[in-house]
Amino acid sequence: MAKEKFSLSNPCFRCRMWNRKIFVSFKKRRVSPYGIEIAFSPVEYLKTQGFKVFQGEVFDFPSSWPTPKIICLLHLLEHLPDPLKILRYLSKKFPESYLILSIPSPKRWRRKKDKGDYPPHHLTRWGEKSLRKLFNKTGYKVIKIIYPKLTAEDIKNSSFDKGFKIGKFSLPCLLCAFFLNLLGYRAYSLVIIGYKYK
Repeated sequence: MAKEKFSLSNPCFRCRMWNRKIFVSFKKRRVSPYGIEIAFSPVEYLKTQGFKVFQGEVFDFPSSWPTPKIICLLHLLEHLPDPLKILRYLSKKFPESYLILSIPSPKRWRRKKDKGDYPPHHLTRWGEKSLRKLFNKTGYKVIKIIYPKLTAEDIKNSSFDKGFKIGKFSLPCLLCAFFLNLLGYRAYSLVIIGYKYK
């Protein structure tokens, strides 16, 4: 969607920037990424890579930065003690901006319990129904909900990625992704795209 609707140097504001690949991906599509992160290390690293970043919270958005066309909260929502407060702030401050959220998908492969899925790491759990309610309460209209399919790359580091290679991946790895998709499993993230009510 970013590729189709937001190009030619439109700004994109991202909160929580632990994944450099996202910034690089936006930049390749001629979208100007900038973001805020609480942790010191990723901020300093991305600065050395030439990206515009700021250490702080969402409410610390620098006044000198342009109004974003897209706001990305990628794997942030489940860590927030008060998601309503953040989204209401964003919808009021940036009423013309699209909002893109990603969370751990309830349909994800390998849904086994792990410590990261519970406090103090993940404070909340979300599904399609609860996300729609959250968007409605904070003034956003849901445009699209996406459950990305599993790819061979998603499981390339698992025990399935052994044996005869086809390009970068093994045949068992490719077959595993294919059959898991048939069974209804999906990639780790659920993505939801919204826009503020007019």
